[in-house]
Amino acid sequence: MTAAFHPDTTIPRRAELTDDFVKKLPFTDKGQLLIRDTKQPGFFLVLGARSKTYTAAADATIDGHRQSSRETFGRAGDPDVTAAGARRAAKAWITSVQAKTRVRQPKQEKPRGMTLAEAYAAHRRRCVTKGHSTTTLYHYDRQMAGALKPLASKTLEDIAADRQALVDWFDDETENRGKATANTARALLSASWNSARHLDPNLPANPIIVLDKHAYRE
Repeated sequence: MTAAFHPDTTIPRRAELTDDFVKKLPFTDKGQLLIRDTKQPGFFLVLGARSKTYTAAADATIDGHRQSSRETFGRAGDPDVTAAGARRAAKAWITSVQAKTRVRQPKQEKPRGMTLAEAYAAHRRRCVTKGHSTTTLYHYDRQMAGALKPLASKTLEDIAADRQALVDWFDDETENRGKATANTARALLSASWNSARHLDPNLPANPIIVLDKHAYRE
């Protein structure tokens, strides 16, 4: 039987773990000592009062969280357990643990859809191409800066998804600016929407149907 650990005995904390080296190590009187292998990082021997156990530890970082794992690979002195064999098994295990490391991916922001202002810009370019007068374009610009301003920064998806808000906008413009201005803004909204869908057919359908055009006399 191997001699018990004596306080005056110096046991290295790092060494190449071989069968001969491990066999000559004395047990501890109590507690455990770790002797790290110099050939394989993460592989070590846990030296106790009654056993000598080949062990390995490895870390994996998954989405920013460090996860530590520990595994044993047999007791020295047991049949079919060798230092070299334990080291090979530990190396494979350490590699498999570290392979689980996954870098946290930044959250992908949902792509911002086309705003009404951008839809109007597309419509305006079409109007220029078609030869609309500068006076007509001037009045369009005034509509965007006036009656349509509350909707300008909203995406077409958001406008289409909240039709009640669109109706409320139309009612407010009718009350504050009059039926004629509200009708003109309604028409420009619809035209801009159609120009946007000309560029991207996947955009929501034109919701202008929810806005009843005012009938009025000058």
